[in-house]
Amino acid sequence: MLPLPSSGPRPPHPPPPRQFPHPHHPPASHPPPREGTVTASSSRVVSPDTVTPPPPPPPPPFRKILIANRGEIACRVLRTARAHGIPTVAIYSTADVKSAHVSLADEAVCIGPPASSESYLDIDKVCRAIEETGAEGVHPGYGFLSENARFAERVEAMEVNEGPHGGPTGAETNEEKK
Repeated sequence: MLPLPSSGPRPPHPPPPRQFPHPHHPPASHPPPREGTVTASSSRVVSPDTVTPPPPPPPPPFRKILIANRGEIACRVLRTARAHGIPTVAIYSTADVKSAHVSLADEAVCIGPPASSESYLDIDKVCRAIEETGAEGVHPGYGFLSENARFAERVEAMEVNEGPHGGPTGAETNEEKK
């Protein structure tokens, strides 16, 4: 058996881990904040009598939005709206009554039979659902009405916010693209 090559003297033991101060107690080397100063850890003014509470969160941009789509696209929009505290309305066809997007929404409106041309693509039915529920905004999702300029114009005429959409501009609609 061959001897192992020597790599020289062994290094000393590593130093002991550095002890950090408790997160709720300032280090001894820093004096407490003076009255009327703003601390680095918050935007609140320190005073001996009271502490200014943080400002309340801003209100949601909409009191209610309608999601004009179905399936996973609608579920993603619904979850995001819920995370931002925005109440939601789902539309659905009779075939989608037990779909996840219907159960995730705060409200749901049946807009017709299973054929998408008689439900999700029917601008009159979707606009009626907007009016009936009092939705202030509409999220078209992807496909369906998101690429329909007539739907965008109709919603704008109702003074309801519609978006986001990156669909065609002008008079191009889903029917014209076929």
